[in-house]
Amino acid sequence: MTDIAVIILVGREELHIRRCLERLRPLEPRQVFVVESQPGDRTHEIAVEMGAETVFHEWPGNQARQFNWALENLPIKAGWILRLDADEYLYPDTIEEVKGLLPRCPPDVTSLSLNLARVFCGRKIRFGGTAHIPMVRFFRFGHGHCQDRAMDEHIVTTGGRDYRLKGEFADDNLNSMDWWREKHRGYARREAADALAGERFKPSKTLYYKFPPYFRAFAYFCYRYFLRLGFLDGYAGWMWHFWQGLWYRFLVDREIARLRMAGRGVRHGSQPRVLHVLPSLRIDDGGTSSCVPQIAMAQKAAGLEVGIAFFGADDLTEEAREASRAGVAMHPFRGSFSRWNRVKFSSDLLFRLGHVAGGYDMVVVHLNWMFPIWWSAHVARALEKPYIMLPHGCLSPNAMKNAVWKKRLVGPLDRYALRRASAVWTTSEIEAEWVREYVPEAKTDVVPFGLDTSRYSPSRAKPQGDKVLLFLSRISAIKGLDMLAEAWREAWEPGWKLVVAGPDDRGHLLKMRRLYAQRCPEGSYAFRPAVYGAAKAKLLREASAFVLPSRSENWSVSISEAMASGLPVICTMGAPWSCIPEIGAGWRTEISAAGLRDALREMMSLSADDLHEMGLRGRKWVTENLDWNQVGELMREKLVSLAQVKI
Repeated sequence: MTDIAVIILVGREELHIRRCLERLRPLEPRQVFVVESQPGDRTHEIAVEMGAETVFHEWPGNQARQFNWALENLPIKAGWILRLDADEYLYPDTIEEVKGLLPRCPPDVTSLSLNLARVFCGRKIRFGGTAHIPMVRFFRFGHGHCQDRAMDEHIVTTGGRDYRLKGEFADDNLNSMDWWREKHRGYARREAADALAGERFKPSKTLYYKFPPYFRAFAYFCYRYFLRLGFLDGYAGWMWHFWQGLWYRFLVDREIARLRMAGRGVRHGSQPRVLHVLPSLRIDDGGTSSCVPQIAMAQKAAGLEVGIAFFGADDLTEEAREASRAGVAMHPFRGSFSRWNRVKFSSDLLFRLGHVAGGYDMVVVHLNWMFPIWWSAHVARALEKPYIMLPHGCLSPNAMKNAVWKKRLVGPLDRYALRRASAVWTTSEIEAEWVREYVPEAKTDVVPFGLDTSRYSPSRAKPQGDKVLLFLSRISAIKGLDMLAEAWREAWEPGWKLVVAGPDDRGHLLKMRRLYAQRCPEGSYAFRPAVYGAAKAKLLREASAFVLPSRSENWSVSISEAMASGLPVICTMGAPWSCIPEIGAGWRTEISAAGLRDALREMMSLSADDLHEMGLRGRKWVTENLDWNQVGELMREKLVSLAQVKI
């Protein structure tokens, strides 16, 4: 018999207690105490059957307090204490080493350290820097106690020295991964609280916390799995280092961010802080670069605190610069815009977005098919914040035909983000149908885009020279300029001129120049560079009518801008603007050259006064229904409601 008293703290441990006690038998300890705190399974019955002394004590809040209570209150007669958890056990060679050492142990040795052997997925983890960590498990009774900490508590001895044994003890939990993850969620909450309370950690962990949140979790995983050869442990090594080295560390950073937010006061149910995330605010990156800053400004005017996270800080749209001047917080991230980076990956966004998002109450994610969208949705979920997605037409049938290989490859990421979103805002019911067709479970809500109608004004001046029919949009295949060319060739009358202005999309401008040169009368059309801001408003004032022959549109800001400028509008059934013919503000034709031709002929048959009156009806409708003051207030109400939903 060895002069050892074993103390085992247990909850519901019927899965482990028999193994633990059986592996102790060769040690022949003088006493074995099982201290219970959670009755409800067969742990007590098995412990009694195995000959242990069982004691019940109400859980005092952490392991350290329970163990110290046991030291002070159990009838301990042995000279040495062995601390074990139910899912731990000693290896046979360790037992032999201990039995040989204790009778001749020098008096100045008050503790013995064993090497921790981690067993995960049934295999001992040998690589990655987490093996063979010495831990005090034996100590002389009366010369040690447990640190009173929420977690990572260790035995502290007084007087004497520690002796490190060659042997190991195993930490081998047999519960499921679901159980393991839930347990580590609790660990993460406790470690985050310790970190914010200024708890003193060992030097390596103190150094770890000096690195930026989230980045340090990824860097730590790479250090363990690659530099410390964690991959050599095979599948078990991957599982251990991913879940404990990356997932858990990320979870701790998330909890730290949540606790910091709680300290600042998260204003759920009042005025939530809103972060918009999109890949870019550059002039040449499409309509969202102009639209999103306008959304942010409208929400800011409605009383919300708003920020925008995006790639780069150069070549920003005029609307983005105006939003910054209006008090919208700008969070630019470094990233590559090369043609090889089609998914807009950014390591800067990967490592820093979590820190930025921690200062907001909810996240609004714009567009699809790119890394910033997937990652921002993931960060929002990790921080337990509601997030909203705005596809901006990315799920239209025509858009789905482009880059098919890419969308099939990354589709599961987009579907998951859409499915988990608190809401998916669409600009029209037809876009909502596209979303539900792609993800039937998506929670869609129609929220139109607004317009600052004060920027646009109709002109009463008679046109000098030819009347102008204006096309003002991105020059791409989906916009239907090829159909318009055929219709214009057949319907054109002297005194009218078609002006095409907009940014080129994938070389489509050159194709259209050649097509119009072949089919349309010389001098009946003109191509102009893309215009923005005041130059765009001026071009709209100088026009007599507007045309957008799109095959598919989820909204089209250019139509609302044209209507606000007092222009009659010709569009196709591909745009969700059924109100145009209903209010007498223009024509909505079938998606064909013939439909466009008939509308053009009818338009050119009207006098300038008739066209002007038609345009004024459109402006009145836009002012009453789409002014940003109204739409911004609508968005604020919806955001406040969503902020109150528990994630």
